[in-house]
Amino acid sequence: MLVAFRLPAASAGSAKPLRKYAVVHASALGATSVLEEFGMFSLLLGLAISMAVAILGYSRARAFVSERLRYVDAVNHPLAPLMAGAGAFFVGALVAAFLPIVGVGTALTFGLAVGLGVSAGRGDVPRLPRV
Repeated sequence: MLVAFRLPAASAGSAKPLRKYAVVHASALGATSVLEEFGMFSLLLGLAISMAVAILGYSRARAFVSERLRYVDAVNHPLAPLMAGAGAFFVGALVAAFLPIVGVGTALTFGLAVGLGVSAGRGDVPRLPRV
């Protein structure tokens, strides 16, 4: 928000004339607009949603791999966490396309958390010796 106010007239002894009006940003005067406050609130809400999605994605992926995929050999493949994280990122990107408060960063965080959860859950699975 811009505020304009009239400057005092130049004195007789000054060499250069002063501008007639000065334009100052409202935040410099200590005033905040409703849009600036809403922007801060939406930023904090987006960060909270991103953090909650990351924690939920990590914990559920780790639990799923360690409980349900215990006897599946494919979970021990080195690319399993990467494929799970990429799939989670694409699903998150589709959701982020329709929700205005979350973005690509949230989808990327979700994909990274799921990939790390798969990797950690894979370490919980006991590896049977091959005969």
